[in-house]
Amino acid sequence: LRASAVPKIWLAECGGAEEVWSLAIMLAEEQLHTRTEIYATAANEQVLAEAFDAGIPLDRMEQCKVSYRASGGTGNLDDYFEIDGNQAVLAPHLRSRINWAQYNLVTDASFNEFQLIVCRRALPDFGPLLRRRVLRLFHDSLSRFGVIGMDRPFDEDDPLGASYQAVFPQQGWYKRVS
Repeated sequence: LRASAVPKIWLAECGGAEEVWSLAIMLAEEQLHTRTEIYATAANEQVLAEAFDAGIPLDRMEQCKVSYRASGGTGNLDDYFEIDGNQAVLAPHLRSRINWAQYNLVTDASFNEFQLIVCRRALPDFGPLLRRRVLRLFHDSLSRFGVIGMDRPFDEDDPLGASYQAVFPQQGWYKRVS
């Protein structure tokens, strides 16, 4: 991401606000948040509405802090949130870099070029034909030398696999090389 002037990240079929917020916090800790755009998409309108208006109950923040430290967080988690009533919400300077949108992986076309695409939830639900269609969509949306994170390695018979180099073997993380 550091090599790109304005890196773009696509969280396809994101699992909700906390998944996106975690990424925003990680980018802040790497001093990348001021120039990185996050695109968080889901096909379901209700999921998007809940994610857009989400907050973490204050009584759960201590548990979040423990998880944050255990996952390698280096800052103070409270610095990334504001208190809104009885919940914590992501600070505006981080929220401003997140674009929420309804998007259907099966029917919609590529809408941008990304340096990182993460889709680890939806792909296991697709059969072989839909999976290939979605992987083609991701390929068309991923910049050269961009990285994709998915649920599993490319299938051996997938012709797109030759365009990628494994970043983390057996974990579904690849760099596009052609």
